[in-house]
Amino acid sequence: MHLPPSATRAAAAAAATTTRWRPRALVQTAITSPSNPTVKHLASLVSSKPYRLEHEQLVVFGRSAISDLARHAGIIVVATFGSGPTAGISLPASRRLHPPHTQISREVARKIAGTASATAETLALVDFPAWASSRSASTPAHEWLAAHLPPTAPRLLVLNGLQDPGNVGTLFRTASAFGWHAVALTGAAAVDPWNDKVMRAAKATALVVPWRRLDDGGEGKGWDGVAEWCRRQSRAPRVWIADTVVDAAAAEAPVPSEEAPPTVLILSGEAHGVMGNPIPVSALVNAGAEVRRVAVPMPGGVADSLNVAMAGSVLMWELSVRGNDGLRVSEAAAPAPAVTISEQQQ
Repeated sequence: MHLPPSATRAAAAAAATTTRWRPRALVQTAITSPSNPTVKHLASLVSSKPYRLEHEQLVVFGRSAISDLARHAGIIVVATFGSGPTAGISLPASRRLHPPHTQISREVARKIAGTASATAETLALVDFPAWASSRSASTPAHEWLAAHLPPTAPRLLVLNGLQDPGNVGTLFRTASAFGWHAVALTGAAAVDPWNDKVMRAAKATALVVPWRRLDDGGEGKGWDGVAEWCRRQSRAPRVWIADTVVDAAAAEAPVPSEEAPPTVLILSGEAHGVMGNPIPVSALVNAGAEVRRVAVPMPGGVADSLNVAMAGSVLMWELSVRGNDGLRVSEAAAPAPAVTISEQQQ
């Protein structure tokens, strides 16, 4: 997983300017009552999106995910909780202050998580990263993208109306693994990346890969920020729209270099595809972007499409490792009217 330098530098400043809830249990050794105020706070963070946004905190479950997060200087782990006397979390020697640990009963752990899963027995209270603060969210989308995408060879993943938590979480985890720099989410019904199911599937990488929701009120204006960001690039961005139509001829696969153009991959999903989640191709073209359709070849001939998380993972690998020109593209390299990779076609 990676953390942009801008997010690391801004973490301390964000923590200083944002008043976040700090549980009294930080000075306790154990909590056994489900009615404890700390337990109520943690449970509300898990179950309520408005509550998470109000307090700019969330709960992360599982030793492995928490250990990974603790390695990043820009992630503030406020406290850990578990059914044992120690967190059992691997923390790097470079982290001077280990978060305090409070022992909780299994009943309390189930109350917080809403499940009896063994993974839920170890959890951490984590502050939102600086890039997810309310102040950052109020920044115009194109400025936010410019601040969180590198000037050279940036890679932006756009999740267009995806609603399945498992698939969105998997795509965040893949984006982190393959070095994609940021994620933009469109559509009023798109799943919240802070959703507990997303975080579990993402192994908490939604805290590490900066993301921004492009709310548009159903009028298509959420794409304006992406178009404006494209317009301000020194090189014409290449926008890939995932499709199921593929040309039989495959392009050569060059070795990617630092001279790669800005890259945007758009994955639309689920039952309605692009018909329910339209992409303003003309606006992107007018902003100077080169728009292409791209597909994953399936020579087996049985299934006509892949699960969006599987297809997106393949495409991110191809674009980040093999390069922009190493993909099979459809004959119509210009505006693409349809994206038909579906989460419901397993």
